[in-house]
Amino acid sequence: MIAADAIEVSELAGDAAAAYALIASPTPDRGPALLRLETQTAVSMSTAGVAIGNSVHGYGLHSLAAMPGGVVACERESTNLQLLLADGETRTIEVDVDGAIGDPVWHATSRHVLAVHAEPGKADRLIDIGSVGDSRTVFESDGMLARPVCGPDDRVACIGWQLPWMPWQQSSLWAGSMQAGSFARVPTPAGAAVAQPMFTAHGQLYFLCDATGYFELWRFDGRDARPVTQLDADIGLSLSRQTSRSVAFLGEDRAVAVVWRRGVSELCSLDLASGATSTLQTPSPPADQVLSRNGCLWYTTLPTEGAVAIRSIDSSQSDRAVWNAPAVDSPAAPAPITVTLDAADGARIDSFVFRAVPERRRGILLINLHGGPNSLAPRRLKGALRLLRDDGFDVVELNYRGSAGFGRRYRSRLDGQWGVADVEDVLALSRHLEKLGVASRARTLLRGASAGGYTVLNTLCRHDGFAGGIAYCGISDLQALGTTTHAYESGLLKHLAGAADLADPRFIDRSPIHRAEHISAPLLLLQGAADRVTPPEQSVAIAKRMRAHNRSVQLHIFDDEGHGFTRLETLRRCASLERDFLIEATRHF
Repeated sequence: MIAADAIEVSELAGDAAAAYALIASPTPDRGPALLRLETQTAVSMSTAGVAIGNSVHGYGLHSLAAMPGGVVACERESTNLQLLLADGETRTIEVDVDGAIGDPVWHATSRHVLAVHAEPGKADRLIDIGSVGDSRTVFESDGMLARPVCGPDDRVACIGWQLPWMPWQQSSLWAGSMQAGSFARVPTPAGAAVAQPMFTAHGQLYFLCDATGYFELWRFDGRDARPVTQLDADIGLSLSRQTSRSVAFLGEDRAVAVVWRRGVSELCSLDLASGATSTLQTPSPPADQVLSRNGCLWYTTLPTEGAVAIRSIDSSQSDRAVWNAPAVDSPAAPAPITVTLDAADGARIDSFVFRAVPERRRGILLINLHGGPNSLAPRRLKGALRLLRDDGFDVVELNYRGSAGFGRRYRSRLDGQWGVADVEDVLALSRHLEKLGVASRARTLLRGASAGGYTVLNTLCRHDGFAGGIAYCGISDLQALGTTTHAYESGLLKHLAGAADLADPRFIDRSPIHRAEHISAPLLLLQGAADRVTPPEQSVAIAKRMRAHNRSVQLHIFDDEGHGFTRLETLRRCASLERDFLIEATRHF
């Protein structure tokens, strides 16, 4: 179950002739799988053993682009590009640059590859890469770049932003000429964020912009940029890796988009002339990947539980699965319930409650807190959480203030309040669920990874009464995070804390590492030895401080794991550790 649940569709890519998918798997001997998508099926392609990926901005951008006869892929451990052709032929392009390369795009006119080049201490560049690895600068930014796209002619567009902003906070759209290298900023509302530029087959430039409060579809006519849709909902998610493809064009007058309404996705048809929209009925909610080629639409699924899939919708509106991840056996359980409550500042907070099968129910609740923190807990249960639900534990996914998929205002509610508002939301949810009869605080445990682990630790060191906590790579020292995190997120922490100087008392007061002795509930710490975001020393210090005060704490450090576990044996071991910990922490109930 753990192996199957960890399989995800990481990217879709295509051109006028073909479509492709990259499948991520935790199974070491498999590596990433590359598929060529057909209308009714998917065909495996060889990756020639290449570790496909990139490390641009720390998290990576797109690593795959369609080209005539196959794909061009970034090589994770180098700046090389790999040409992987449908007939099995492969070729390496050695690009002699330092740093990292990501977001490759095939430029049909020149038959070259355009990509983002990031090098520590320098501004990002768009580079033109020739067939023998020679490169030249097309556009040198004044900060960071992502999402280059090529029009049917010589035009190129991309997004750019300057630190300390994140791209979903404040960013710009740039457009220009590939050959001339002349780029200009597209006029968009000041202070807004833009995302996912895209050209139609006839060269019309569209993009996403949140100037209205949500990421709506906008159009640039060469002089002015105006919104096309008025959904009052986000098209696409503003997540760190920026690998979503949330809009696909079906000609010049119609598109299909993945729309997120209060954290729940749906597929919508868009009339590009009038802006009218209609919801498409699909067997499963869509994930944030959609692609169209030659009258066929492909989308990835985000099922409430069970295996993910890639589905196609053809010109006859027939919706079918062309690829499925391995099926997962799990007992039938009640459908998730959306629970809504009001935060202290009046915001509406949503959570998804996954109840255990009644005959197995233990009366123990686990509140899971997503990372990011500007990420999203989708209405989906998988991996260790699904195993725990099947074992009788009730599970809740909380989209605390700051989460994506609820509009710009909700995302910004965590600015200056990280370590405060998120903790308030946990406490409010616990009280609300107790009133609903789900579980009392004494029968509630908290779980989270990275920023979610930070909220777990912060809650437990300030508030007694919870049954326990589990933190994966939990952030505990904000000052240390401010000095060790990569450049991409170097300004995010200061926005979240509400202070620019790391010496500000807020960075100390909101760091659980300085209050670990106040954690009275049992704690399980799961840590990667190679974690550069939250070094293992932080978890070691938390454990040492708790043990010095006779607190109950377990610490497990895993070699060859970083900030987020990817190895199958680690995922299985952690699932077992979580179950044992929960049973031990609640055995007296």
